[in-house]
Amino acid sequence: MDNAQLEANIEERFSEDCLDKRVCSMLIDYTKVFSSECQYEIKRRNNNQMFYGPPKVYGIAMCEIDTVDMGTIKMTREQGAMMVVVLDWFIMFFVAVMIIRLRWFEMVSVTDMKNGKLRIEDFSVYLPNIPIQK
Repeated sequence: MDNAQLEANIEERFSEDCLDKRVCSMLIDYTKVFSSECQYEIKRRNNNQMFYGPPKVYGIAMCEIDTVDMGTIKMTREQGAMMVVVLDWFIMFFVAVMIIRLRWFEMVSVTDMKNGKLRIEDFSVYLPNIPIQK
């Protein structure tokens, strides 16, 4: 059997069992796919022991999507990965800036405590119009 005929047999099974599916398993007739030498080797290794039935060959097909669809935006997987990395860098930069800002506010609070400038108003919230039942 030549390679073109072998590929035609596999493509025929694919179109019968796997067309329009993302993942599938297809039973392949090994007498149509493998050469006579390979079939002989399968039979020799099997040594006429049919505990699990006759030999079978299954092909697993998994379809791959090359683009990422985000509503109106379509991009390649590489562009999507790069966008995730850039977003991650932005988040790390934002967190670093916030930590530096918190340390600065901590130093300002410590300086105010040392100078005696702290008042209760610095740590409270005034809400004058809270409806409370009397």
